[in-house]
Amino acid sequence: MINDEAIRLADEAGLDVVVDRCIKVESARFDGGLSTGGLDSGLITSRRPVPLGSGRR
Repeated sequence: MINDEAIRLADEAGLDVVVDRCIKVESARFDGGLSTGGLDSGLITSRRPVPLGSGRR
């Protein structure tokens, strides 16, 4: 949900306003970890690494 009143108030106060952006994606873009195909850092995952020698796959 975008709050137009908050945007107006912040803009009138001289603040920079960022709307409808994903912080994680924008951070990667500014740090150079975003390629044309998406995030390219190799670090973004929802899976935990499996310890070596655990026998699990």
